[in-house]
Amino acid sequence: MKNTDMLGKIKRFFVLSGAVLLIGLVCSILFKIKCDAAYMGTEFLIRSAVSAVLAMVFIVIFFAIRFQKIDGLPAGVITIFALIHNLAIAYFTLVPFRKPVGGSFLVVALVILCFTLGETAVLFDQISETKKHLGAKTPLTDIVNQSAAQAKTRIWGAAMIAGFTAAAVIIIAIVFKQNNLILLAVPLLTGIIASTYSAVCLTVPLWTMWQTRNAK
Repeated sequence: MKNTDMLGKIKRFFVLSGAVLLIGLVCSILFKIKCDAAYMGTEFLIRSAVSAVLAMVFIVIFFAIRFQKIDGLPAGVITIFALIHNLAIAYFTLVPFRKPVGGSFLVVALVILCFTLGETAVLFDQISETKKHLGAKTPLTDIVNQSAAQAKTRIWGAAMIAGFTAAAVIIIAIVFKQNNLILLAVPLLTGIIASTYSAVCLTVPLWTMWQTRNAK
């Protein structure tokens, strides 16, 4: 894949994601969707925010150490960006329900965190192994393309299993009119889809562009 093709792919991804986020933000303001602080507690929210910041720091450190042979620090930073993107996509799917964000979304956030880290780590681990096998002189785009082709089965397999499970929960919740389950399963499903899509179309292409630019 040429750099121009990769840049075009990233631009299309940002246009799609930007449109979804913008629509969700506007609807969130119009519908006055807010966090249910009375339900969860202000102290709990503060501790959650602190924990989230610490988690992001540890994620960057983990990627920097685990993938130091392929410059893991940028990979960690870009993964944090992808995680925020995935959480935002999942959050804005709650807008049509016009419900405050409660504790169930924290469960969704943890699942999305696991999926984002897992799928991104699989890709970068495959890139590291492919680079070791093909040699450092092989063009980076060729290494990334081959790695993505080899890792897609594992990534798509896990995402399809989790996605079908979430979809089944949504169907059951609709049939039995369990609104709480719907509020849990809908953002979970969109978060899983966003995590899978962003790992291939956002995280790795951005990391590749970062490495290519630094190599010049």
